Amino acid sequence: GNKMTSNISEMIKILEKETTLYNQMLDLSIREREAMTVYSVNDIQTCHKTRKIMYGQYRELEENRFALMSAISKNMQKPVASINVSMIVEVADPDEADALKKSRANLKKAVELFLRVNRENRVIAKSSLSFIDKSVRILSGFTPSGTVYQANGTIQMNDYSGCRMKREV
Repeated sequence: GNKMTSNISEMIKILEKETTLYNQMLDLSIREREAMTVYSVNDIQTCHKTRKIMYGQYRELEENRFALMSAISKNMQKPVASINVSMIVEVADPDEADALKKSRANLKKAVELFLRVNRENRVIAKSSLSFIDKSVRILSGFTPSGTVYQANGTIQMNDYSGCRMKREV
């Protein structure tokens, strides 16, 4: 009926908003990667703050989507846990069915990209943390291996690109 149609068009809007949000979170993850690569703590913190806000927006969209799924499931006379977008596509009119399929595909693609970049970021975060950890240990003198004290009072440090840097102390 008419109520069903308006619920489905609302659902399409929500899927599109979620896709937009995932693409923004993807951009943020890419910014975060750049920040980690250059060890920019400020940028990393800014990214985390922005991410928190985005997660809040996402939760809100998810709640709206669940409320719509509930309303649609009532129209379909099925329990909400048993319906999914594919089933809604089957009962929607052709135009809405196409729009719904397209929205779902776009969201799926955005989610997959986002998850892939985040997996890569976790690897980068781990290696940059171990790099920072190692640097701190060397700078604070816990591992003498990387440091060579010289007679004139300077410390020669071995950095990780294999070249030697001289640091005045």
